[in-house]
Amino acid sequence: MPEPCCPWCQTPLGAHAGDPCLDAWVAESIFGWRRTSLVTGSTSDMWLWETPDGRWERLLTIPGYSTDIAAAWQIVEQMEAHRMIQMSLDNLGPGWVFHIWMHHKEYAEGAQWAPLAICKAALRACLEEPR
Repeated sequence: MPEPCCPWCQTPLGAHAGDPCLDAWVAESIFGWRRTSLVTGSTSDMWLWETPDGRWERLLTIPGYSTDIAAAWQIVEQMEAHRMIQMSLDNLGPGWVFHIWMHHKEYAEGAQWAPLAICKAALRACLEEPR
């Protein structure tokens, strides 16, 4: 399977930095947020999002899944609640590796920081697994 690329910036998943762009990809792919409309402002353009519970949010209010461990842990809880999987987070010296085992397949991603490893492994698993 080809390397998934970010729908926002076209960066391959494995090379993506932890930033609001990756957080938006997580919100969309893992949590079911939906981009609804583009609002053009005097300083920047911003997407409006509809959350699964019907709230409306701006791009800047998406949690920092890729940089904040508390926000990243919401990914773990979401995946545990909706899929029969096993997960582990390992500190391997200079970085972290997050493993997901789902349907007899392993998805693992490493990164310098744990939240980024969690985001990348979860995205890979969600994008490659049938719904």
